[in-house]
Amino acid sequence: ATSLCLVAVPGDNPDGAAVQQAPCAATPEQRWRLDGDAAAVTVVNAATGQCLDVSGGQSGDGVPVVLWRCEDAPHQRWRVEPAGDVLALISASTGKCLDVPGARAEAGLQMQQYGCNGTPAQRWSHGQ
Repeated sequence: ATSLCLVAVPGDNPDGAAVQQAPCAATPEQRWRLDGDAAAVTVVNAATGQCLDVSGGQSGDGVPVVLWRCEDAPHQRWRVEPAGDVLALISASTGKCLDVPGARAEAGLQMQQYGCNGTPAQRWSHGQ
């Protein structure tokens, strides 16, 4: 895991805008709300009102995770799997995890989905 935060890229935030990691700053772009039930949630950004979305609903490893208007589509639904004091976000449509590519602690890095492997690159803290 890195000490960076998940961030909606600032700007106009059109559908398909990047979701990256950046130094934590407690800004609305770094605040996310989980809406849904125990089966699956949508992950909504506080600044944009958009949802985490597996780009194009594609199933492959390395597919970018982007912002998109919330449509309650399968590729916008995530299962939350607690793992101690962190959690994994697993795409309800693909079964793959929200992932930091190469587990790199690099600001500006685009998030992706990748086969769940239990590594720190797929573990997220919350409530900070």
